[in-house]
Amino acid sequence: MYQHILFREQNVNASFVADLSPHRVRHGDVVDLHGLRATAFTLWHGKLPILGWRIDGPADDPLFPLAYCTDVNRIPDESWPMLRGVRTLVLDMLRPRPHDTHFTCEQAMEAARAVGAERTVFVHMTHDIRHADFDPTLPAGMRLGFDGLTLP
Repeated sequence: MYQHILFREQNVNASFVADLSPHRVRHGDVVDLHGLRATAFTLWHGKLPILGWRIDGPADDPLFPLAYCTDVNRIPDESWPMLRGVRTLVLDMLRPRPHDTHFTCEQAMEAARAVGAERTVFVHMTHDIRHADFDPTLPAGMRLGFDGLTLP
């Protein structure tokens, strides 16, 4: 898995080698970096447990707390507390028809309503979703993400 970016001796072009320090992160682990606190929590991507992130920042910043939840089709009971009080939700919404590892449009909107964030941005969409047609139909506070999107 991407060994060429971790080990200089395996890469012919040193400019492609990252300076990384790998750390195992599990549900509940906290990473404090650059004035932000990121807390990992479990999500499900089909039968595979993955991590979502709750990011807490300055109290006066309308973006925070923010939750980043992509590649998900189920939020387990133990993770819902991490979503309480989130002002910004970034959430997986693959397509209208069912998929084994991602939320459908309806499932994503249902999860977003349950979280109750002030703003939800849906990501990880397929070309099955026509942005210009679908985005205006979303409930207030919900929108499709796009390249170059800037959040308040």
